[in-house]
Amino acid sequence: MTKTNRIRFTVVLLALCFSGQWLFAQALSEETVSGKLFTAEAFGGFLLFNPRDLNLRAAYDSRFLDNQRDFSNQYAPTSLGDTAVGDFQPIRSSLPLGFRMKVWLSERWALSLGFKYMSKDQGSNVSARYPDYGARPLEVSYSFSPYSISASAFSPLLGLHFHLWKSSLFDLDLFVTGGPLFADCRYSVGTLRVDFRHGQATNAHETLYEINGRSTGITLESGACLHGAVTRNIRVFFEGGYTYQRARNLKGEGRLEYYRYTGVASRLLSDRLEWEGYWGIKEAPPLAPLPSNEWEKEDARVRDFSLDLSGAFLRVGISYSFSL
Repeated sequence: MTKTNRIRFTVVLLALCFSGQWLFAQALSEETVSGKLFTAEAFGGFLLFNPRDLNLRAAYDSRFLDNQRDFSNQYAPTSLGDTAVGDFQPIRSSLPLGFRMKVWLSERWALSLGFKYMSKDQGSNVSARYPDYGARPLEVSYSFSPYSISASAFSPLLGLHFHLWKSSLFDLDLFVTGGPLFADCRYSVGTLRVDFRHGQATNAHETLYEINGRSTGITLESGACLHGAVTRNIRVFFEGGYTYQRARNLKGEGRLEYYRYTGVASRLLSDRLEWEGYWGIKEAPPLAPLPSNEWEKEDARVRDFSLDLSGAFLRVGISYSFSL
């Protein structure tokens, strides 16, 4: 599903559900509902998660540098030494945003319709320089920039809320929500390798590699929400819980550009490859397995790829209650 179609689908779904909520609310008697009939809530917060399959890419790149260092230590004089700056960072967290509209069916029960969005672009800046080939005074320098692992997701959500407890200043709700998940991920890296001899650069080449993936899945979440009164109609709230959101069968484009240098500032495009494919976990001995959508040999595929954005969340928001 394209980005335009996803937007259209979401707008239509929200319009239909809001209309259904309003019509249902009009059918409720005043005796059934205590106080305001509708509550609009906007929130943001912190999501702690670990997309393990996607983060395998950072583990693979770290193992690549470890392999270069091990080779250097085996064949080069230790007096030359080696240097490495920075680490390949995996995705660990995000700052999601969202909005929902509640319609109260009774003093304790409410339905909600809304959406949430999350996005994380984890960059790294890594460089390394290793001696190589023992007796030959050769050093190899690697620079990885730009380097990015990213994931984003959008979900329209339908929810059920239960009013558990209430006092003059605070009240506590429990909730369950769910809906479709529209997710995508991306990995991109620019790698510059320079060979040095006697401190002078003798050869250099650069590659730019990028893969993208998109798919749909489901979102389910549950938690508790504590509201505190600010005015008669306005409240702030804090909520926490766990969200399950996972997408499979990701498919997307990929490209590889290869550049060579004929001078200090003369970079020439030597080759360019483009492809499209489904994401999977790929063997890459002697290094770690890695996620990829490039398949020269199908037998290199270890298993399917899963974009798992599940995790624990804490959110803070503001709500406004009203009646039509």
